[in-house]
Amino acid sequence: MKKIEKATFNVDETAEYLGIGRSLCYRMIKENKIPHLKFANRIVVSKVKLDEMLSK
Repeated sequence: MKKIEKATFNVDETAEYLGIGRSLCYRMIKENKIPHLKFANRIVVSKVKLDEMLSK
């Protein structure tokens, strides 16, 4: 079976990917420093957008 790479991260996965703490990740999302989408109570971060942000 072929493994599918995730296109989005939740907050914990985003923090781990960036190598930062969970609370800092939430604060950066709140300050719109990390591109994200909100679906009801769920925050989703696009891996593509995150990589674009990091490449600047």
